Amino acid sequence: MIYKKELFYLDAFVSIIFATEYIFRLFHSTNKISFFGSPSRAIDLFSFLPFFLGFASASADVVKILRFFRVFRVLRLIRKIPLTSGFIKSLKEYKEEYSAVFLLFFIVLLIGSVCVYYFESAVF
Repeated sequence: MIYKKELFYLDAFVSIIFATEYIFRLFHSTNKISFFGSPSRAIDLFSFLPFFLGFASASADVVKILRFFRVFRVLRLIRKIPLTSGFIKSLKEYKEEYSAVFLLFFIVLLIGSVCVYYFESAVF
């Protein structure tokens, strides 16, 4: 694979950042037991745990399932960006307009794909 090393470094960087933030919040929490009981903290833990479990030769299937939690973690971070909240608010306000634009985009994409297939079918 061409980007295997670069993707590993990116995964390591993100996992170390998430782990550092998690440990920082753990040490600064007043009630350590309730810290582990929160579902959002479990998502935070499972967002960086697969990277470190990979070194412990854990089952590849378990690691892949746990990596799915990283998506939830990133989505939680995106939700906290002020620009994102404005975008979500505009999506709710203009739902009909965005639906029409999406439908138009889908129709243009479908017609374009059919045209490309028709004109390039002689190549295959």
